[in-house]
Amino acid sequence: MQDQLTIGAFLDSLKRRWWVPLCCLAVGAAVSIGVARRLPKIYRATTLILVQHQKIPAAYVRPTVTTSTEDMLRSLQQQVTSRTRVERVKFIFRE
Repeated sequence: MQDQLTIGAFLDSLKRRWWVPLCCLAVGAAVSIGVARRLPKIYRATTLILVQHQKIPAAYVRPTVTTSTEDMLRSLQQQVTSRTRVERVKFIFRE
């Protein structure tokens, strides 16, 4: 008959070798902190803006947007990359 590991035996073993999980935790924490301090503090974010044309026929609902898709995209790009918007984003993530 094989010896089965019971919870009591496991806890007894853990009491005798308490330093093993403690050392693993300490080494893991030290490595994580060291890596986090050495990595550059540069963050990059990207997004995708989906612009769709109206799917409801114009006979039912008159379109309120009369500009072309290119004009809408240009306007969105100007809003997203405006100086005030970029300054607000930089201020939020400043250390």
